Amino acid sequence: MLLPLLLRLPPPRCPSLAAAAGTAAARLLSRRLLSSAAFSPAWRERLQAWSTTLSAAEAGAPDALTDVGWAHHAGLVPSEEAEDATLPADLGKATEMFRQAADKGYAPASSLLADLHYYAATPAERGRARPHLERVLESTDEAAAGDAYVRVRALQKLGVLSHESGGATPQFEAALALCERHGLTNYAFLLPHDPVNFFEELAAEEAALDDVPQLARNLAPFESAHVPPAPLPALTALRAYTRALRAAEGGASPWLLSLSREALGRFGCGEAGAFGVTFLGSFMRVAGHPVAQGRFGEVLGGGGTPHVVSLGSALGNSVVWPAAAFGFTGKGYDVLESAVGKARELVEGLKGEGGRGVSARVSFEAGDVLEDEGAAKEIGRADLVWANDHSWGEEAQRRLEELCWERMRPGACLVLYRKPAGKHGWDLKSMGLLQVPTSWHPKATMVILKKP
Repeated sequence: MLLPLLLRLPPPRCPSLAAAAGTAAARLLSRRLLSSAAFSPAWRERLQAWSTTLSAAEAGAPDALTDVGWAHHAGLVPSEEAEDATLPADLGKATEMFRQAADKGYAPASSLLADLHYYAATPAERGRARPHLERVLESTDEAAAGDAYVRVRALQKLGVLSHESGGATPQFEAALALCERHGLTNYAFLLPHDPVNFFEELAAEEAALDDVPQLARNLAPFESAHVPPAPLPALTALRAYTRALRAAEGGASPWLLSLSREALGRFGCGEAGAFGVTFLGSFMRVAGHPVAQGRFGEVLGGGGTPHVVSLGSALGNSVVWPAAAFGFTGKGYDVLESAVGKARELVEGLKGEGGRGVSARVSFEAGDVLEDEGAAKEIGRADLVWANDHSWGEEAQRRLEELCWERMRPGACLVLYRKPAGKHGWDLKSMGLLQVPTSWHPKATMVILKKP
């Protein structure tokens, strides 16, 4: 799918500088602003870039029409009053621009029109996405590599809609076959969101894994006086596991079909079972935060081994990484059997001394962490609980916080991919707050809470 205009143009001074109305008066205003000394050079440059896009849209260029529509949809239209202010989103204008582009056979515009309905709350409204998704397929060529991504996304969503209406999901197989045919990674199918800077982050992660001595140096900032450096076998296992993890996520594998269908059966069309990717560097930034390091130091200083529990553990990286890098123990829980089975398979496939060490220190179990008494007891043993609950929904997030508050030991830490949903007695004065890249956001907010 297209990248929003905001991501195509040079970085602005603030993240919300983009579009204006497509009229001659607006162009005249842009020219006045461009020559005004009251605005910064970056703002004038951005207005110039927008003026070019606006002219292309008025000339009927479908990609420019879609960019203008996206700006109205996302509320990125700059106010005439000040360079840092934007106008409210205008869904009507956005929809009209998308329709004009879609009528010209521009598949990304049809995809965006589909999304206006697909992410609605009711099945009836979601069903209205179907003709737009079918139009994506009609206006693209399955033999054209440049059309592959938008076709895969359309097929994946059509499969979800087919499941929701009680039908089979042959679109899933068609989407994965298209990925293989055109050399796309299966992330186009696996991730429900259009990732930003995703492959650049994966490339940086692979570069960090490529040289084991360099990997040790990269981990050094995350080791405190109490957390010793990882030995060579552990680093070898860390590298092997991470590469196997990415191969499983992005490579052709039958488990992706099982995971998708199981998630649909469990969660339906909602986002509660949405898959996301956290990068090794992002995880280590959280693990290296002083709040988490303080807890690890307390446990290690007392002769113990820090224990990590992951809720919604997916393929297990949030327990395997600290087990490999630092010798911690860990247990992961996920409601999807397909995810748990693949997590176990990845660990069992690790070789050598480091691999055997990881296998002995981590385990995975299928179950609903909000209902499973075994999971509640495990939370009570944890020094750090890693909650992969970004897409769970506010009520489930609130229940998770309550469960962790009730069961966690004093001094233990809870990691969230968001700000707390409820109010408890967490030590907010020592709360850790940081932003790290993930597949769904280049600066996702991470919070570390400590139980007093």
